[in-house]
Amino acid sequence: MRNPAGANGGAPKDSAGGGNLDVDSINLDAYLDPADRLMLAALREGNYVLAVVCRVCGSPLTAKRSRQLGVGPQCRKRVAG
Repeated sequence: MRNPAGANGGAPKDSAGGGNLDVDSINLDAYLDPADRLMLAALREGNYVLAVVCRVCGSPLTAKRSRQLGVGPQCRKRVAG
């Protein structure tokens, strides 16, 4: 009976068909468009935050309630008061 996973247990092969693929040797930047490269560079430098922002002031919202409302607590007080 034939093994459906292959002789190597389903491990990925390199492009030449032999051995295992070394994932760390792949240059993923070659496959990214310029916008993705900029975002990854900003993420690596630590000056980019992916977050929901306040509709009033634009600050990142961290609390679940603020994210649901789309407005931070200080802006809610300011707008309501």
